[in-house]
Amino acid sequence: MFLSIFHTFDIGQTVLKKNLRKVDRKGSKKEHRFLGPYTIRGGGKGSGTYLLNDEKGKRLMKAVHGSNLKAYKEGKYKFE
Repeated sequence: MFLSIFHTFDIGQTVLKKNLRKVDRKGSKKEHRFLGPYTIRGGGKGSGTYLLNDEKGKRLMKAVHGSNLKAYKEGKYKFE
């Protein structure tokens, strides 16, 4: 029996992307754990990867796996 621990996201949903650069950088405690917000523009069928747009509508070139995304809740996060 296979249990999926990954969230599924809908097209048009707003998400945050995990900052993978933070993981292996020295002195990265000051960097944000998540980047965004981004909007899902496609993907998610079978492979678990999603295509994203940033808040200005610019497309990200690489697909992002669903395990590196989390749902964005308006007003909960502050990015400076």
